[in-house]
Amino acid sequence: MSPPTKVVLITGANAGLGYESARQLASKDGVEKVLLACRNPEKAQAAKKSLEESTGKDGDFYEVVVMDVSSLDSVRKAVDSLSSAVAIDGLILNAGGGGGSNPAELTTDGVTAIFGANVLGHVLLVDLLLKNKKLSSGGSVVLAGSEASRGIPSLGMPAPVLKDGSVEELTAIADGSRFAEKEKTFDGMYSITKLVATLWMSSMARKEPSFRFVTMSPGMTAGTNVADHVPAMLRFLYKRVFFPLFQLLGKAHGVDSGAKRYVDALLDGDTYKTGIFYASKVGATGEVGDQAIFSDVFTKEDYQDNAYTTVHKFIK
Repeated sequence: MSPPTKVVLITGANAGLGYESARQLASKDGVEKVLLACRNPEKAQAAKKSLEESTGKDGDFYEVVVMDVSSLDSVRKAVDSLSSAVAIDGLILNAGGGGGSNPAELTTDGVTAIFGANVLGHVLLVDLLLKNKKLSSGGSVVLAGSEASRGIPSLGMPAPVLKDGSVEELTAIADGSRFAEKEKTFDGMYSITKLVATLWMSSMARKEPSFRFVTMSPGMTAGTNVADHVPAMLRFLYKRVFFPLFQLLGKAHGVDSGAKRYVDALLDGDTYKTGIFYASKVGATGEVGDQAIFSDVFTKEDYQDNAYTTVHKFIK
């Protein structure tokens, strides 16, 4: 049986899947506080007020933490701001998305914007919480995965390919040097970026056996903000054409279903095991299962440890 989850921190909590996860957690037994980690203080406060009104929770249940996971300095400041009296029992690493209008642009930390937002900031966040003993023993970490990282043939999305899973290959993904100019787009970089994140999580599960590390895809979810920062035309297509059409055809589901996957993975340690990547068994919706049924790349410990080594090369 999983230990009680009293305090949960959610990144990217002011909208979409993060917001809905925070809303659903309000009704779960034993959850006493939800930390809303958001980069924009005004939007975070607005989300806090909205959540309090919709759930009936008082002002102490939700708390804002200003954090931009695309900036390592911001992550450090956010962790420093956490009260030493607050022990975090659960993390939902939800923030990420398309990496802005130029996902291949390098951050000051030397990685692409899409890699920084989806991977590097979360790596540092987990490292600092562990180092500072702010993550309770037995606590759970849930990372937003994606079916894209094993491919979705029914949606015309091929599986990303790793040649040897070496540190050199994974570094080229992180710093963007792997990608041809025409590939430096959200569509060209997202799936393999999510794959590296998933491998890192599985490595963490073996390195830190006192905690749970579960990668859970929310599935193809209409109404999220994943496309908010991609170029305008692509954003229009995702929001006004692709997602509504997929939902109509049963190939996408609502934000409530996607967030429920996160919450279930966080709270149900008996069903969702550490080190495993869970996502849809078919397509990108419906019942979830271990994604090793699609590819043994998710079980290769050398790939996992190389991902761990790679991400830490960029954290100074």
